[in-house]
Amino acid sequence: MIIFVVRSVTSTKNIGFGEIKSIQQCSNNFVISKDLIRLGSFSKEAIDNYNLNGCLAIQSVGFATTFCISALIADAISPPR
Repeated sequence: MIIFVVRSVTSTKNIGFGEIKSIQQCSNNFVISKDLIRLGSFSKEAIDNYNLNGCLAIQSVGFATTFCISALIADAISPPR
């Protein structure tokens, strides 16, 4: 699942992503963790590529749904002096 900002007919930027698994996957921690890492990676790429302040990630496994917001806190990491 990808959440777009739509202006007119064309999509302009991705502002969110989602992963959905069936109830049979509830006990498969490897697949659930892999999806969570994928959502984090997609969110970071969207923040970087589209110059966003944040991005929404949704993970549904069975009947449990988790909403995560990735936010840009700083533009860069400055080294210690």
